[in-house]
Amino acid sequence: MTLAYLGAVEVSRRRSGVQGDHADLYLGSLIPIAAAYAVSHYFSLLLVQGQFAITLASDPLGRGWDLFGTADFRPNIAPLSPNMIWYVQVAALVGGHVLGPALAHDRALTVAGSPDRAVRAQIPLLVLMVLYTVAGLWLLSQN
Repeated sequence: MTLAYLGAVEVSRRRSGVQGDHADLYLGSLIPIAAAYAVSHYFSLLLVQGQFAITLASDPLGRGWDLFGTADFRPNIAPLSPNMIWYVQVAALVGGHVLGPALAHDRALTVAGSPDRAVRAQIPLLVLMVLYTVAGLWLLSQN
C-alpha cells in the first residue's frame, strides 16, 4: 500500500509540473481514511465491549463494590444487527475515502498554481483512492 501511494504521488508530482518531494504533501489526506478503517474495524468491538465499562465503573478493582449502582448491569452483546454494523462500516469507509481525496485536492490547489493543473495532478491519487475503496468494500463483503 505504501508503494502504491508513493507511486501515485510521484505520478501526481510529474503531472503537476511542480518540483520537489510530494510524499509528505498529501499525508494529511490519509488521516480520514485511517480513521475510516479504525471505525470500520473496531466499531462493533467498541459498541459491545464498551458496555462493560458501565459495570467496571462501579467495581473498578473487582472487590464486589457497587459505587454507582451499575454492578448488576448486563451488557447487550447484540445491540445492532449484523446488517446495521455492516452499513456503519461501509458508510465510514466511503466517507473516509471521499474526504481524503477532497483534502488532497485542496492541498493540490495550493501547490499546483491553477485548478486545471491541480485536477490533472490528482487523477493518479483519485484512481488509487477508488482502488482502495473497492478493496475495502470487497474486504467488508467477505465477512
